[in-house]
Amino acid sequence: MWEMDSVCKRNGYGMQEWPDGSKHEGEYINNLKHGTGVFTWPNGEFYKGSFFKDCRHGNGMYSWPDGSKFTGKFYLNHKEGYGVHVFPDGSTFQGLYHADQRFGPGVMTYPDGRQDVGLWCRHRLLRLCTILEGGFTLRDFPEHMARLPKKQLPVQPQLHTMDDDTGSPLYHAPSEVEDRFIRPPDLEQYATDSDHLPVPRRLRQDLDLHFFGRSDISTWQTIDDMPLQQRMNRHIQRHRFEIDELDWDVVAVLNMNRDQFGPKGPLELNSESLIKEALVGKKKKVSKIIRNGHIHPDVSDAQGHTALIAATVNCHDDIIHLLLDSGVDVDKLNDEGMSALVVCNVLYYPHQSLHETLAEKTPQNLCAELQSLNTSEEPEADHQPGREQDTPTLEPNARMMCQMGTVTPSDSQETVSKTAHLKTEHRNQWVTMKLLLDRGADPNASSIPMPVIFLAIKAAHVEGVRRLVEYGARTDIPLPPEQKGLYPLHIAAGLPGAEGPQITELLLHALADPDVKAQDAEEDYELDEPQNMSEPQTFDTMHFTASGPLAKFSGPLAEPPEEGGRTPLHVACQRDSDYTIARDVVALLLSHKAATNHLWSGHSPLSLAIASGNNLAVDELLAAGADPNLPLARRVGSALCNLANISYDRGPEPRNQINLLEKLIKVGADILMPVVVGKGHRCSVGTVVDYAHHAFKQDQRVAQTPYHALNKRERKAYNARCQLLSLMGDLLRQGAIRMERRRVEEEESQGILSVSPTDKFVYTGAGGSRSRSLLSSPEKNIRSVSKEQSQRAPRKPLFKYCYQCGRSVGVVLSVCSRCQEVFYCSKSCKMKAWDKIHKDECIRVPVMSGKSNRSKCISSEQHPPLSAKDAKAKTFHPNATPEIHECDPKENYSFI
Repeated sequence: MWEMDSVCKRNGYGMQEWPDGSKHEGEYINNLKHGTGVFTWPNGEFYKGSFFKDCRHGNGMYSWPDGSKFTGKFYLNHKEGYGVHVFPDGSTFQGLYHADQRFGPGVMTYPDGRQDVGLWCRHRLLRLCTILEGGFTLRDFPEHMARLPKKQLPVQPQLHTMDDDTGSPLYHAPSEVEDRFIRPPDLEQYATDSDHLPVPRRLRQDLDLHFFGRSDISTWQTIDDMPLQQRMNRHIQRHRFEIDELDWDVVAVLNMNRDQFGPKGPLELNSESLIKEALVGKKKKVSKIIRNGHIHPDVSDAQGHTALIAATVNCHDDIIHLLLDSGVDVDKLNDEGMSALVVCNVLYYPHQSLHETLAEKTPQNLCAELQSLNTSEEPEADHQPGREQDTPTLEPNARMMCQMGTVTPSDSQETVSKTAHLKTEHRNQWVTMKLLLDRGADPNASSIPMPVIFLAIKAAHVEGVRRLVEYGARTDIPLPPEQKGLYPLHIAAGLPGAEGPQITELLLHALADPDVKAQDAEEDYELDEPQNMSEPQTFDTMHFTASGPLAKFSGPLAEPPEEGGRTPLHVACQRDSDYTIARDVVALLLSHKAATNHLWSGHSPLSLAIASGNNLAVDELLAAGADPNLPLARRVGSALCNLANISYDRGPEPRNQINLLEKLIKVGADILMPVVVGKGHRCSVGTVVDYAHHAFKQDQRVAQTPYHALNKRERKAYNARCQLLSLMGDLLRQGAIRMERRRVEEEESQGILSVSPTDKFVYTGAGGSRSRSLLSSPEKNIRSVSKEQSQRAPRKPLFKYCYQCGRSVGVVLSVCSRCQEVFYCSKSCKMKAWDKIHKDECIRVPVMSGKSNRSKCISSEQHPPLSAKDAKAKTFHPNATPEIHECDPKENYSFI
């Protein structure tokens, strides 16, 4: 008998009987059955095995009076883990249990030798070990298979265990004090309902140690909304250490290998019949099998092919209704990770109907297309991008015709008949798709081969996208990183045709993020990659330096914003066709507050619109406040640099660069903004004019070939580039002059006076005047004038550049020999600038001699100084006043 401690608690081995006839004989600890023992009920049932605090827990055997017997493991009074159940008729079930129910791999053996083999859920088979013919598989669609990541098709979710939480900063080992708040001490003395009492972490660890005999078993978190198959997989993994002790091949069942087992039992045969009859549309037989109650309506073959998917493939809507009414999981996935809704979408949107947008194309494909554009001078006639084959197969051709609704009289009778059949099939698939959505199918349940909303978007099916969005299709699920991680809005922004803006608007109204970034930050813009030209010409290293410190520009060299993946706005602006449609998409994105300052591959949306030649998109961006002076990365420079980049002149006609330049300047584009010119160790800091000249020289064919040797297209490009360079040079000169004038006005407002570097000539273009260089107040004598003039500092130009072409780096600048305030890069520029403008700005200062000259000087001081405009109109000529203009034998009078 047991021993009694000081508080009369039973410990040790003993026997206890209850008034109803129940009896236990075994070990006790603290008045609780703990250890091995035998418990017998009045009706003849008995349990022989391990106990843990009054609960059947661990290895044991449970016997019933009718001859049934279960031998296996128990967890808190319930059958758990692998065990063997022998029935009175001689049938035997060997398999995995959970909470007294079959849940996992198992084999039911009948007295006649037949066996039902597979994965079980309660008393019914959930998964067979055989593959049925005619089942849907994505392997029949090689186009979709090629897009999948190179990994196992079934995507199993990550299993969440308590061990996974140990790396969290919020995790800490369970303490005894915390367990007291969850489960009061000695609760087992007066409460034995193990199904409803809390089980804290420390107690769970003790239970697992007693059950498994080892402490390295993960304790799984309970996730109520996890699909049935995933919960079963989790349960199988939890009991994986018990497999080695079994006398039947569990691994074969898990590997769906039925070869070593006996003939199929009744449950297997009826389960196969359910799937086959659903495939061919025999509703009465399907209904009879389901009403029998022995077959799980969600049973699948070895590839996860279910009756619901079989009925969906052939659009048997009445059977779909019947199955769903019987409790079928509408979102159950097959082994390829596809639900019935996804299967229907794959069939409804054939691969031939899916558009490949510019954002989806790989750099290799883009380079091949660009090379094909450059193979000849004239565009090739009528090449359709979708015509990879001269004679497409009948079925894809018919599918496309039935989707477009066009059948020409010249089509053969076979094609017409096939098209009519496919039209009917296509309509039925649409009805089935709507049926599944109405019955609760989740559009986000599967992402194989891609989320269903991508299929509808790529097919440009507005109604399909609208219906999916209405039923909760998420717009924040991207494609895999192998497919650049694009989001639905990226695809919609690149769609051709009028459907693109409509689908974009639907997604934006569904709260799609207009600034979402794809996972293609490392990708290069295809037109920025090296082209099939000669080795790029570079400037001489010894001269390839800026004309002065960065402060001499309009501002310092600014750091560009951080780069990232492309946004939908990048995709819309990158489009090189359908400019009106692209403009509409840009307007929609901007109306939903899409940012215009994100960079991808060094480009902003504005720079991409300029590169693609979409003036309409440029207008929308500028009207929305896009910054034309946003510094760009990867040697892109600025929006003005994009305008001058000849790599973007890919179309049959040159871009309207002059018009774009005027637009950018009008909205405040700074032509004096410092940018990086060149690449590698031969780069320096200059202006957009330097960038344009450097870009022009990269095309040696056009830049260095005599004009008469160029063809018609090359001459047109040469003339357009020369016109652009000339206008840029004029705009830079005007900008530099405005900067110099502001400097002079600011200095004068502060009482700081400056004089021309030479006392014989004055440059009036930047605000200087002949009177300021020569005269002072009329009350002062000539000596005081000379003294004040000697105290003024000579003016120094803020920015050195060629006064004609505007270049500042890569050239040797020589100063004007008269005023010494402007510079030239060559004799040609010197002559052009002199004839064009500088001869009216470079004014000779009168030489004073004698008393009469002094009086004339004083009288002339009484008049206001000449403005720059008056200086052009009233140029002094040497022969006009010989009394004032006297020759100096030491002076160089060479104008050019």
